[in-house]
Amino acid sequence: MVLTARANKLSINFGYGPDIDQQKQIGPVQSLDVISDEIAGKFNGSYVGMYATSNGEKSKAQATFQWFDYSGE
Repeated sequence: MVLTARANKLSINFGYGPDIDQQKQIGPVQSLDVISDEIAGKFNGSYVGMYATSNGEKSKAQATFQWFDYSGE
């Protein structure tokens, strides 16, 4: 499964699919205004990376990632 996040200025949309060429959009396009300097006040930028959580609960579940790729355009 391939997950994508594509940003364009202050908008971002998320997708998933079996590969990069067969993506289905997840939910509506989201606004990145909440992390802009005007709203967040001296926010030092967004970060991109892999993250998994068990919401503070003990868990034996595992999250594995075969690869991560970032391309800024």
